[in-house]
Amino acid sequence: MPRSFSALASLAGISLLTFVLLFSTSAFAQVGQDPQPRKALVEQFTALHCGNCPAGHVISNAIMNAHPQDVVVVGLHAGSLAVPSAGQPDFRTMWSTDLHDHFNVPFTPLAVVNRRDHNGTELLSSGAWSSAVDAVLQLPAPVNIGVTNSFDGGTRELTVTADLYYTANSPTGNDRIHVLITQDHITGWQTDYGAGGNQPNYDHRHVLRAYLTPLEGDEVTTTSAGDAVMRTYSYTVPTDWDIAQCRTVVFVSEAASGSTYGEVYQVASAASNNGSTGLMEAQLAMGTGVPYPNPATTHLFVPVEAAGAGGLLELRDASGRVVHAERLGIAGSIAAVDVQHLAPGIYTYGTDGYAAHRCMITR
Repeated sequence: MPRSFSALASLAGISLLTFVLLFSTSAFAQVGQDPQPRKALVEQFTALHCGNCPAGHVISNAIMNAHPQDVVVVGLHAGSLAVPSAGQPDFRTMWSTDLHDHFNVPFTPLAVVNRRDHNGTELLSSGAWSSAVDAVLQLPAPVNIGVTNSFDGGTRELTVTADLYYTANSPTGNDRIHVLITQDHITGWQTDYGAGGNQPNYDHRHVLRAYLTPLEGDEVTTTSAGDAVMRTYSYTVPTDWDIAQCRTVVFVSEAASGSTYGEVYQVASAASNNGSTGLMEAQLAMGTGVPYPNPATTHLFVPVEAAGAGGLLELRDASGRVVHAERLGIAGSIAAVDVQHLAPGIYTYGTDGYAAHRCMITR
C-alpha cells in the first residue's frame, strides 16, 4: 500500500473545509440525478527523458479527442527518466512518485485505466489503452459527479466543491473521493526517439500538479441509491502555475483492498479558473458587475450598472429555475442579495430573464 499523504497535505498548502453536507438532492446544483455512463480515467506514466513517451502522448491525446467529454488523462511524471537535467522543468510530485512505486512501473510509457484489470493486468502498454477505454465507456456508473471551481486571482485561493449523487448502490458501500489538479501546455524539454528528434520546447499536457485529498482518497460511506454528498476543498495555487491551463479532476473509487487500489467508478473535470460541470454561463454582461464575496455565505453584493438599473435581478440554479428575484436600484448602487435561504452550490444571475454571471454559495 502507498504511504498516507494525510499529514503531507498541509505541506502542499491544502486544507479540507471540514464539512460533509448531506442535504436533500435539491441542494446540489451541479450534479444530475439520472444515471450516467462511466467515464474513463487514464493515469499515464511518463517522463521528460523517456524517448518513447511522445508516441504514447499522441495515442492518449487521440483517445481524448475521440471522446472529448468522456476521457480524462493525468500525466504522472516519475522514475529515473523523470529526473530533470540542469535548466529543465521538474514535473515530479510526491503523488506521481508514489503511484509509480505502487504500480511497480518497470518502464514508460505505461498507463492504468480506471484502475481496473484489462486482460489480466492493470498496467497497460500504449497499444492497449484504446480498447481499455472503450471497455470502460460501456460500463454503468453508480455515482454522478459535479465539480465547481472558484479561483481568487488576488489570493490565488482555489475552492473546489465536489457534488456526488448515487444513482445506484455502490458495489462495496465503502468509496473514496479523490481531487487533483493538472496543468496543460507547459513548455519544456522532452527526449524523443521519433523522426523529429529531441524537443527542447515540447508541449507537455495533463501534468499532475497536486492532490487536494490524500492519495488514497477521502472516505465516503453514504453510498446508497439516492444519497447525495458535498465535499469542499481549498488550495493555494503557486504563482508559477498558469491557472488558465489548469483543470480540477475529481474521481470516485472503491476503497483500497490490501495492496490494491480500488476501481474508479466515475471521473469528472472542469477548468480550475472558475469552471464547473453541468452549467453553461452566458458570455454577456446584463447590467450587473462582478459580485462579492464569491463564494458568498449570507449576502451577495451585486454592483448595479446603467443597463441594469431598475431591472429585475434573477438568480437561477443549474436547471434554469429562478430561485430568487428582486428589483435593482439606480446605477452605481449595490444590491445586497440575501442568499441565506439558498442551498450551497453554483448559481447564475442576471437581469430581465438572462442569467449571465456565475456565483457560488457556501456555508
